[in-house]
Amino acid sequence: MDARLLPDLLVFLEVVRCGSLTQAALRLNTVQPNVTARIRKLEQALGARLLQRHARGVRPTPAGEAALTIATRLGAVMDDLRSEFRTRGPARRAKIRIGAIETVAASHLQPLVVSFTRRRPDVEMSVHTASSLSLLKQLGQRELDVVFVSRAAGSDNITSQHVFRDELAVITAPAVRSFAKLLDEPRGELKIVVQRLGCSYTARLLTYIATRSKRKYRLLEAGTLESVLSLVEAGAGIATLPLAFVDAQRAGRKIRRFTLPRDIRVVDTHMALRADERATALSRDFAEWVSRRA
Repeated sequence: MDARLLPDLLVFLEVVRCGSLTQAALRLNTVQPNVTARIRKLEQALGARLLQRHARGVRPTPAGEAALTIATRLGAVMDDLRSEFRTRGPARRAKIRIGAIETVAASHLQPLVVSFTRRRPDVEMSVHTASSLSLLKQLGQRELDVVFVSRAAGSDNITSQHVFRDELAVITAPAVRSFAKLLDEPRGELKIVVQRLGCSYTARLLTYIATRSKRKYRLLEAGTLESVLSLVEAGAGIATLPLAFVDAQRAGRKIRRFTLPRDIRVVDTHMALRADERATALSRDFAEWVSRRA
């Protein structure tokens, strides 16, 4: 095998460890299309498909399992190399811990993280995804430095500002030709796929459905955004997600999208960080840099 494919093998290893192309991209400080391209390049070189999609992400094929054995050994060698020279190297690099709701992490945050690390190669960045409530709690407990959430947050110790504006879209299987007709169908439950119960995006959709239709509905909790997309594509139900995220993930997927009325489709993302002396200079530098590009 061409030695130039070794970095692609390490990308494949990270994807398998994360079980998700999106999460692997975040861990590698790159964007998902780059990860997908590296995997395809490796598959073409080896002449075999290495990954297959499932309801909660991706998993290795039988050929992928064989490649994983070699990738794991390569990863161990790289870990040993880093460990050996870390003890001889300079002082620890500065670190910033970022939190974001998953849709923002996949659609807005990746290019910001990539470009900031190019500007500040001395900084080590980590990205964690969770619900807005959980992220704000972790920020308050000093477990995260900067968070991107779906609600404004303000207190004596936390400050926030608006950074992104998106629009919600309803996504369906390609067989659905009209969202209005779907709501008007007289029989059968309307199945709505959600990442997790209590989703604020889905709450808006349910409010709209209640005013527009008498059709009963049932929520299906998917756990991950990739699972939401896969279930919708398979015809298991409909979902509502930010348009920027949907458009970023549509490549290679058979889904149809519909717009919602403006009064419920506009959604804002807020960036929050600590307002007290515990906010590091690095956190403030990153927040100011994002503000100039939002």
